[in-house]
Amino acid sequence: MSTSTSELIGASVRRIDALEKVMGTTRYGQDFWMDGMLNGGVLRSPHPAARIVSLRTDAARRLPGVYAVMTAQDIPGQKRYGGPTVLDHPVLASDKVLYAGQAIALVAAESRELVEQALRLIDVEYDPLPAVFDPAEAVKPGAPQIGAHGNVAGHEWVQCGDLARGFAEADVVVEQTYHTTWIEHAALEVECGAAWPDEQGGITLRVSTQSLEYQQQIAAVLALPPDKVRVTCPMVGGGFGRKLDITVELMQVHITGDAGPFVYRSALVSLHSLMLATGPYYVPHVSIDVQAIHTNNIFSSAMRAVGGPQVNFAYESQMDQLAHEIGMDPLTFRRINYLLPGQSQPNGQVIQGTVLLADSAEHAWKALDEMPAVVQTGSKKIGRGISSNMSGYGMPGNAAACDIEVQQDGRVVISIGVCDIGGGQRSSVAQIAASMLGVPLEHVTLRLADTAVTPPVGATAGSKTLYYCSNATFMAANALRKRLLEVAADLESGTGIDWLDFTFGTHAAEVAVDEETGEVSVLKYACCHDVGQALHPQSVEGQMHGGVAQGIGFTLMEQLALKNGIIQTPSLREYLIPTSVDVPEIATILLESGQGLGAFANRGIGEPPAAASAGAIANAIYDAIGVRMTELPITPERVFTALQRLR
Repeated sequence: MSTSTSELIGASVRRIDALEKVMGTTRYGQDFWMDGMLNGGVLRSPHPAARIVSLRTDAARRLPGVYAVMTAQDIPGQKRYGGPTVLDHPVLASDKVLYAGQAIALVAAESRELVEQALRLIDVEYDPLPAVFDPAEAVKPGAPQIGAHGNVAGHEWVQCGDLARGFAEADVVVEQTYHTTWIEHAALEVECGAAWPDEQGGITLRVSTQSLEYQQQIAAVLALPPDKVRVTCPMVGGGFGRKLDITVELMQVHITGDAGPFVYRSALVSLHSLMLATGPYYVPHVSIDVQAIHTNNIFSSAMRAVGGPQVNFAYESQMDQLAHEIGMDPLTFRRINYLLPGQSQPNGQVIQGTVLLADSAEHAWKALDEMPAVVQTGSKKIGRGISSNMSGYGMPGNAAACDIEVQQDGRVVISIGVCDIGGGQRSSVAQIAASMLGVPLEHVTLRLADTAVTPPVGATAGSKTLYYCSNATFMAANALRKRLLEVAADLESGTGIDWLDFTFGTHAAEVAVDEETGEVSVLKYACCHDVGQALHPQSVEGQMHGGVAQGIGFTLMEQLALKNGIIQTPSLREYLIPTSVDVPEIATILLESGQGLGAFANRGIGEPPAAASAGAIANAIYDAIGVRMTELPITPERVFTALQRLR
């Protein structure tokens, strides 16, 4: 069905990828094959810390059907890769390994079976080294030194106001330590890809990724010029680091995270945790100190809502506890302390535009009342909790570009290097261009995520993708409409602050807690965010549903268990994620202030819904049974043990 171009923005038109997904014809990273294609495999260390005494690959190389066995000495270019700031992770370990699972050798063979056989024929002699798995132990004198510059991978801090004055003037001080855990991204699609050489001495990679910008590191490792490395991204099947004290007048925060042996994105996670530690509340006296510490556990990376869910669990539990200490309704207490336009955060960034926190809290709480009652029997107690949050979008220093051309038949072709990870990024770009140029949506063709033909927009991460893509597309389409020729619009930003704008919202949860078993069931859930303007409401609601489901998993069941650095939950048989039975009906409320910085005033919504569940559910559990849970996940065993202590 065709939709009028004037009605495209704000309408849940059929997404351009909807039919192929429903029909099962979408070609993801693994749905690709070429004649004569080889299979690849990786030999990984079974030890969390060891010196490599010897590495023998002759037997594997002689195996018929094996085309290549590669070790660190075979890498033609740069030997290390990493995150945005530090390249400290060896592509392949050569002299020692620092975590269980670190890559040592690669095999390419005619079949998966031959790959596995060849990997077993590679002979590695290890000399185990002392290891450390607790960040608190890693910073003690005499601990094994893991990082090149010691065991502190990242350290961020900020202070504002007068902490001593704040303590002196505070009527009530609430102190608590909160613990979170490792979680796995657990995307439906495995990490996968294919690569092949071209006739000009270059290489093409078709990989499931969130960023084409890895092209530069790939080229450096292969000792090729960047223009000889082409990276394309098909549709992606999903791509998704502990101590806190707080009052309303002051907040003193100490956060320690486990980085594993390499920096990777730990510095970024530390910075985001610091920026979000006070939550959506105005606190005049603040001291925040965040450290990421090297250990011999697996190295850590960013997860959806980077640093947000962890600090939300802490500050929202503290806000709730403080409200109870002074005998005030938790919702009223929050309303009094919400950030307002013109107020500043601890780093000095002033909040601009509309802040609908109070509205979001009212809508979320009211939605629980309007949802059908869920009858519970026996030893179950019912409780409700609330949690507000803020998430930034738009990162200083990022850039995005978009090329648009009109063909002779009036059809529009858009080139933009966005990796669509299932959030509807492609559809939103098409909607904006069609609306601006006055053409039917079906007359818009997109060239996406190919370093050879699309200009860059940065990684699909941080709730910034739609901000950059929508503005770049809007600017290009507007310029094209004015000049009627092929143009390119670039969007750059750099203000010296961590985010350009924020998305505010509130979640509310109703839970049942079985006092005999400790089992927690989420009965109702409401999620409300100010999205600026919803370009495609159905896609926005999809982000909210998915974020809440991930938040429930983070809060109640997900835990990547490690024992002496070895993963104990290697598959979905052991690692629990929410199923349809665990996720209740979710009321999604979209507030549209029209104040976002994206095209047509949209705000980033990919990450905010994933960062408020822990606070809401933990507060609901306290409301039900009077027990404050301080460690995630909140498993039945932990609830039962806490109840026994209470008795």
